[in-house]
Amino acid sequence: MDRKGAAYKEGIVSIIINTILFGIKLSVGLLSGSLALISDAVHTMSDNVSSIFLMIAFKISGKEPDEDHPYGHERFEIMGTIVIGVLLLFTGIEIFRSGIISILSPKQISFTLLQIILIIISIIMKEGLAQYAMYLGKKFNAPAIKADGWHHRSDAISSAPVLLIIFFPGIDGWVSILISLVLIWESIDIIRKQLDDFLGKPPSKELINDIKNSVIKLEGVHNVHDIQLHRYGNTNVLSLHLEVEEKMNLFRAHTIAEQHEEMLSRKFHLSAVTIHIDPVNYNDPEVKALKEFIEKMVESGDKFEDAHDIRIIGEVAWKNAVFDLIPSRNLKEKQINEAAEEMRKKLQAAFPHIKAFVINIDPKFNY
Repeated sequence: MDRKGAAYKEGIVSIIINTILFGIKLSVGLLSGSLALISDAVHTMSDNVSSIFLMIAFKISGKEPDEDHPYGHERFEIMGTIVIGVLLLFTGIEIFRSGIISILSPKQISFTLLQIILIIISIIMKEGLAQYAMYLGKKFNAPAIKADGWHHRSDAISSAPVLLIIFFPGIDGWVSILISLVLIWESIDIIRKQLDDFLGKPPSKELINDIKNSVIKLEGVHNVHDIQLHRYGNTNVLSLHLEVEEKMNLFRAHTIAEQHEEMLSRKFHLSAVTIHIDPVNYNDPEVKALKEFIEKMVESGDKFEDAHDIRIIGEVAWKNAVFDLIPSRNLKEKQINEAAEEMRKKLQAAFPHIKAFVINIDPKFNY
């Protein structure tokens, strides 16, 4: 069973259970004339909306890439999770509203034994659904299924105040508010995390370091930089630059790039890997001295994280130094440009025979 199958299974099981609960509550409500039970039955049936939307989201996200969407449709799963999170948020707000009303306008409520039994059965079944959805969501790394599980749990815990009224009259409003705050917090957390994924959150430092360490260990490579990781749901596309000796045979450099592409794709489960080769000559005494000077400035300050692709081009009478800098993520563009200009002045003072220093600032999505 894959992720799509897990979502379908959870959705179908949820719809079946909710429909059974709806039938029981509606039947008892009609026979007893309880408007509360009839209303609760309708609410239970409306819970199927999130499960139906879950299955629709996975159906669309599972579609093959097409001309208009070459990277596939997997981000629709993120959109589905956000919608379910919003539904959970509205549920939390509604429970909060009900709790406030209960505190401000308390009412004496009585329940029959049958109603109490139905509430207990409903709590057990809905929490069972929640546990099942959480299990599948964790197993298949599917936040949308987990979010639907929280929606089931919201129904279970929202019924808890009803039982508490029996033993502790007047406490239901306060318990409802407490429960609503938990649901609101969880729903906001679900929405926030999915928005991060949708907008493009950065890869973790651990992943970047793992990629770098995997590459540098291979023979013939000096450094790796300009790492870009694009996520489209579960479709991940990686691109990076490798620094290799400038005297290396072009065929050999191309072979190294292909070997890295295959290795990284297999190790990190990537859909595509593209590698660009940067020729460098760090054995040249002049380039080596320049590299050490730049790296020392980077290490002694907090404006830049790394320098790479350092080279000297041109003839003896007119030499230019060219290199790239990765700026600190928290700096604004003006601060970055000022820091780069300050570095340029120090370099000109230290290496007066070099006519110009061309500094390229990497975008913040490069690592």
